[in-house]
Amino acid sequence: MNAAEQRQLLAQFSPKELRALGGLFKTADRHLGTGGGSVVARVLLGLYNGPRFPLDLTELRRLDTDSLANALTVINMDSSRCRAEIHVVLAALLDDATVQSRMEIWAYDLGLPGHATEGEIEELRRRLAA
Repeated sequence: MNAAEQRQLLAQFSPKELRALGGLFKTADRHLGTGGGSVVARVLLGLYNGPRFPLDLTELRRLDTDSLANALTVINMDSSRCRAEIHVVLAALLDDATVQSRMEIWAYDLGLPGHATEGEIEELRRRLAA
């Protein structure tokens, strides 16, 4: 996606929605091994591919107030006006083409049913390291 397409896509969302989405991604990416980080990752993974990565809503109880508010904002953003898949919006927001690969690695690292195979994850990790 070129810069003009990124701007056009992002213009469809409010600054609050984009801040919430970016904040959740950073939390999950930096704190995946913590309770809150893993729940945030599961929220994003559920929006990315709900059939593969279903979310038990009682897990939201593990989030701090700010993370819960951000999660609810992003869930509302995605459910009420889904204009693009969540990983596409994140890639545009972060100007990072590796978002989808990183999310697949999260699912593997969290041991979620439906995650990619070990071989696929090794390949993703190699590409990200290059």
